[in-house]
Amino acid sequence: MENTKFFIGDWLVTPSSNYLQRGKVKKILEPRAMDVLLVLCQHHGQVMSVDQIIQNCWGDTSVSDNPV
Repeated sequence: MENTKFFIGDWLVTPSSNYLQRGKVKKILEPRAMDVLLVLCQHHGQVMSVDQIIQNCWGDTSVSDNPV
């Protein structure tokens, strides 16, 4: 999914460039924020714990108490 553009509502998501676009409005996301968005989209309709999100997005990297 990282190289594929897709829509969330009216927003076009371009993971390879870390941006969202709706018409002429463009929002740049931090790479980790895009990672979280992609994981949530990949698990659409599922409840994910913070620990699952951290494992998917940060792997074995040590993170603070509330990175999400």
